[in-house]
Amino acid sequence: MRTIIKYRYIICMIWVLGAILLTAFQPDVNAILRERGQSALDDKSPSVVASNILKKMETTEGASDLIVFYEKDKISEKQKNEIADAIKSIKENSKELGITEMIDPVSMPQAAASLYSEDGTTLMVSVKVDKGEKSVDDLTDLFNKELNNVSAEHYLSGEDFITNDYQTKSEAGVEKSAALTVLFILVVLIIIFRSIITPVVSLISVVFAYLTANGIAAQLIDKANFPVTSLTTMLLILILFGIGTDYNILLFSRFREELAKGFSIDDAIVKTYRTAGKTIAYSIVTVLIAFATLVLAKCPIYQSGAVVVIGAVMLLLEILTLTPFVMKVLGKKLFWPSKNVAGHKESKVWGKMASISSKHSILSFLAVLLIILPMVFFYQEKLSFNLVGELGDSSPSSKGFNLVAEHFGAGQTMTTSVVIEDKSAMDNNEALAVIDQLTDNLKNIKGVKKVSSVTQPEGKPIENFYLGSQLFMIAAGLGKSQAGLEQINQGLTAASKSTGNNQLGSVTAGLGQISDGLGQTGSYLDSLKDNKTFFMPEQAMADKNYQQVINTFLSQDKKITKLTVVLKDDPYSEAAQKTVKEISKVLTYTLKGTKFTDAKYGVSGTSATTAETNDVLSSDLQRTAVIVVIGVFLVLLIVVRSVWSSLAIVASLVGAYFAAATAMNAIFINMRGLEGISSFVPFFAFIIIIALGVDYSIFLIMRFKEYPKMPVNEAIVLACKHIGGVVMSAIIILGGTFATLMPSGMVLLEELATAVIVGLVMLCFILLPIFLPAAMSLPKTLSNMSPFFNKKMDVELGYEEA
Repeated sequence: MRTIIKYRYIICMIWVLGAILLTAFQPDVNAILRERGQSALDDKSPSVVASNILKKMETTEGASDLIVFYEKDKISEKQKNEIADAIKSIKENSKELGITEMIDPVSMPQAAASLYSEDGTTLMVSVKVDKGEKSVDDLTDLFNKELNNVSAEHYLSGEDFITNDYQTKSEAGVEKSAALTVLFILVVLIIIFRSIITPVVSLISVVFAYLTANGIAAQLIDKANFPVTSLTTMLLILILFGIGTDYNILLFSRFREELAKGFSIDDAIVKTYRTAGKTIAYSIVTVLIAFATLVLAKCPIYQSGAVVVIGAVMLLLEILTLTPFVMKVLGKKLFWPSKNVAGHKESKVWGKMASISSKHSILSFLAVLLIILPMVFFYQEKLSFNLVGELGDSSPSSKGFNLVAEHFGAGQTMTTSVVIEDKSAMDNNEALAVIDQLTDNLKNIKGVKKVSSVTQPEGKPIENFYLGSQLFMIAAGLGKSQAGLEQINQGLTAASKSTGNNQLGSVTAGLGQISDGLGQTGSYLDSLKDNKTFFMPEQAMADKNYQQVINTFLSQDKKITKLTVVLKDDPYSEAAQKTVKEISKVLTYTLKGTKFTDAKYGVSGTSATTAETNDVLSSDLQRTAVIVVIGVFLVLLIVVRSVWSSLAIVASLVGAYFAAATAMNAIFINMRGLEGISSFVPFFAFIIIIALGVDYSIFLIMRFKEYPKMPVNEAIVLACKHIGGVVMSAIIILGGTFATLMPSGMVLLEELATAVIVGLVMLCFILLPIFLPAAMSLPKTLSNMSPFFNKKMDVELGYEEA
């Protein structure tokens, strides 16, 4: 440390130069995110495989979007004309707009009925847009220019515009949060230290760590394809500014204590880093390990959280090198204008709670367990992937989406596709019969509203494509032939009688037999009229109109087919996810044992992706959570050197998470009526509460270890008194940092903030000052009560007393 103090000016120059260069040459992470998108699934996922098969059918490139027109009292004729003119103008400028395909009521009058809602208030125009080098914002401006003369309300919606609005709102939320975070930290630090210099210095030091970490992360995202999500920058800001300020509080408080004892500035710095510095190093390493385990997650979205590792490393370097520079240069002036150089006052609240819990360790321990355990056992995870729901009606794309859902049906907004890829062509009766059977089977699923396929393009069976209907028509023809034969027979019979010609008599007898045979054949064929065996005549297959259907539902080489499924429920809903899973089951058993047994097949679309993402995220959360907990426990073993204390700390952290998760469900599902918690929140809430909560546990335990000769119960109470104020200040800072997410207007950020704040409150007022002292005093209490808990047991648990 004295070497760092000696070369402090060189170190400071390196930091300044590094921050400037990394910021100046930093790639635009938001632009990269817009280009890449964010997905929880890899290329081997069934819905992704199905989507890639579907793309082979596409003759045009681009994403499917919608232009939605709406008039509350019904779209008038004048407005229809305005819309028609706008559509014509859009078609004329389709190249500039990147439109590769368009379904509208002007150029396709036959489609008008399906594009206008039944109440006449809403019209949707389907467009396929290839953005090329243009941004979605550029596209929005171009479309709005064409729609400027339309008096009816109009909105751009669909994949491109919803994703862009969500990303834009996320960025705005992060920017607002960053500004509020800085303001909040300044105010709180001024109150804590009664100084203007300390807050500014603390923030500047954290800013250096953030700028360098963000610059390095951006380079890795750009050059090494490091995972990135809309949460990446936000996590880096919140965690670095939150824990960075917490560590500065601990460092500056201890530095002020050492100065108050009369030590020189250099000696005070050295002593500060031998005590508080060691605590911070352990804490940062724990945070680093917790977030480093995210690289083991399967989900790229979860992997993106590993960016905090870069931030933790840079923060550790900053604390070890740049902060001593500030302490040396400013000395006691660091706390100006406050003249009080005494450290944090003892925390009476923590001291009292710790004293009571350590005296009544069994009762306190069990009381906390009675509060936490029901939350653990009765917690149910319900995730939501509804980007539109998170946007509400605040964005044009979500408003357009909601109008279509309201007036056309929720499933109409984002349909589901079933795809089959075979090695041989499908334009034959054997293949079409299987496809038709699959169509019927899918229609029988409870949550399915409509299924369109190559054999049922309008979602209804074409009667002439079934043997029953064809045989019925033949039977009808035979009936007419029989009637004609009977007329001829009657005429010949009359002629035979009048002329007495025996030859004519034999002819009439033969005709009678033929007539009877036709009658019997017709009766037999008529009995088969309900036969639903699919069979398409060659002339029907070659029909010009039907060839358009084939081109819609079969690929050019006829080896891929798609079935379009409209669901009854919102495509993001839990009901839709269950329906899609049922579709997958029906698809598998229908194709089994047919000519498509060895074919590739699957289900794609928003609902399919959502259902699969739900399963991936849930399993990844459980698996990664176990790895994180084990990693934290091992670090605690090294730091604390007590199995029992390490177990108690881990239990308190897990308990804090389940309390937070229970609170989230109560507030957002039960009270606000949301279908579930935003998909990313439980995972990141767990990681943040565990990784950052362990910091405060280490703060407490390291202070406890400074009193090795005292009895355990007295040492933990004294540690709580001395460190309680620092921990509460740190928790207020971190909790307030996350509270700045509340005004973002995004449900995801509100949920994350709620979870972290509740978890921190549980740690601050129950788990750290009550549960942990009770747990650490428990072995000694039990040893006094029972001979089974002896001195040897105390030593093994790390409680050997002098």
